[in-house]
Amino acid sequence: MISELDSTPWYRQFWPWFIIALPASVVIAGFITLFIAITHRDSLVKDNYYKEGLAINADLREIKLAKELGLKASIFTDTENKTIAVQLDSEKSFPSSEMLLLKFIHPFEERFDIEIPLQQFGTTHTYQQSYYNIEVLDWNLEISPLYIETQGKKTAQWKIITRFNPSEAVFTVDYQ
Repeated sequence: MISELDSTPWYRQFWPWFIIALPASVVIAGFITLFIAITHRDSLVKDNYYKEGLAINADLREIKLAKELGLKASIFTDTENKTIAVQLDSEKSFPSSEMLLLKFIHPFEERFDIEIPLQQFGTTHTYQQSYYNIEVLDWNLEISPLYIETQGKKTAQWKIITRFNPSEAVFTVDYQ
């Protein structure tokens, strides 16, 4: 005795389509994942990771020199006039520059990093510049001379790295 269910063709039954749907959904999810991976690049991974790995030692030497010199940086922000100033102090003499490079490094997204060149103000070790807008969050901060001329060669010789929140009116970095 043949039931009516047995006489219908396979493509009109539920279970073959259910079994086919499971691997088909995995294939579709795989294509969606591939599309997301291709269109949304991870900015935390550097293309030239090898060169940056070699540059870490140079960065460490620059940071060590700032510590040896006892460099202190006081950072002043004026949100009303949209200016930022950096005052450098040290008990020892240190190589200075006409300009500093102040880098606000976003904790998560490289595309939000901000670089502000600061111009020396007078003959002191005070540098300042106007800025457009700095989002209030805990930034990673780098302060270094834009360049220092040493025997005709322009190189950065020291670097201060710390964390900074622009909501603080005055912020002091002290390596001692």
